Amino acid sequence: MRLVTKVLTDLKLSNMNIGPEGVISVVRVERKRNKITSLTLDDCSIGPDSIGEIAKYVLESKVLTELSLGGEDDIGDKGAIAFATTGLKLNYNGIDFLGLEILASTLRVNKVLTELWLSDQGTWYEFNRGDIERVKLRADGDPRRRNNS
Repeated sequence: MRLVTKVLTDLKLSNMNIGPEGVISVVRVERKRNKITSLTLDDCSIGPDSIGEIAKYVLESKVLTELSLGGEDDIGDKGAIAFATTGLKLNYNGIDFLGLEILASTLRVNKVLTELWLSDQGTWYEFNRGDIERVKLRADGDPRRRNNS
């Protein structure tokens, strides 16, 4: 008898509303397993308080290559930190120019990130690893001139 087991490597929990406690539980289990290569937590009501646990997991993981925290997870500038992944999605999370500057400065030393999605209400930021000094803004012009009303 041959036993075949498939290892879960792609975990998508979008729109599950598991909240910060649920996210922390998932992250702690996955930190021990260290098998997930892609983790999607879009619209899970994460909030800024669980982002530290997520960052710790991402930095310790040897296999995670993509993390998506898109949707309205209300991470804000507090959650705008550098992750050691190849793809990072932070759409619609209230990251403004200050958070973008923090991301840009920390990503200068990140050698593995190849894609960064930051969008908020029609404003798109483009990140190029080879040209991190110049984070380009698509659609609405200079982010410092954005009307925050």
